[in-house]
Amino acid sequence: MPASTVEMRADGLNRVAICLVGLGLHSGHITRETESALSKCRRVFFIHPGSTMQDWIRTLDADAEDLSMFYRPGVRRSLIYREISAHVLHQAQTLAPVALALYGHPLFFSTLSRMVLAGSQWLKMKSLVLPGLSSIDAIFADLQIDPGEVGLQIHEATELLLHKRSIDPIRGLLVFQPAQAGDLLHSDRASLSPFSLVTDYLLRYYPGSHSVYLVRSATEPWERATTLSVPLASIPEHGITLPADFTVYVPPL
Repeated sequence: MPASTVEMRADGLNRVAICLVGLGLHSGHITRETESALSKCRRVFFIHPGSTMQDWIRTLDADAEDLSMFYRPGVRRSLIYREISAHVLHQAQTLAPVALALYGHPLFFSTLSRMVLAGSQWLKMKSLVLPGLSSIDAIFADLQIDPGEVGLQIHEATELLLHKRSIDPIRGLLVFQPAQAGDLLHSDRASLSPFSLVTDYLLRYYPGSHSVYLVRSATEPWERATTLSVPLASIPEHGITLPADFTVYVPPL
């Protein structure tokens, strides 16, 4: 693909205040479009767990700001997201164009991105969103599945439990962030682990012996994905041994 084609949208940054870009899961997932946009922004704000990604971003902007410093133990995520969005929007008013570079795809399960876009619209600042490879794309590759073959349902764990979403057991199911499930639930079951809450809900639709996958995709180029196939009923037992950012994939019955 010609470089001029790749840079076409990024060249319009002089007309926008905020550019939201997806970094993918690791530095090997950076698109040429994202690289072009980041190199043209006057300031880059980012959130990504990978050290190689952080180092790479600072080759484009030595003053790039790691927004993970806003995360503090015991502070609700909603408040942290408000603080970050206010900070980015404030900086965009004087430094435009600025970039907010996020893990994966900038609009896939990102409350922060929605807040920033809403704020930029309210402040009448133009924004641009550039896609990135998301965790769902990596999971398709890690498990070698084609969602077009069996269908796919996608839920965030707390949202699934809070709104009691219906599940079709003859289609594939992805449940993201099971380790954070139950944060918004206030009931006599709150003492149960988040994995138990998710497992009990899934047992309404599947037998306990049904095989599911616990997946954590790589966040560094040299890493390999973690994929465990376990009986549904044993998710709580195996979940506590995995990093908090794993995902549950339930194949169809």
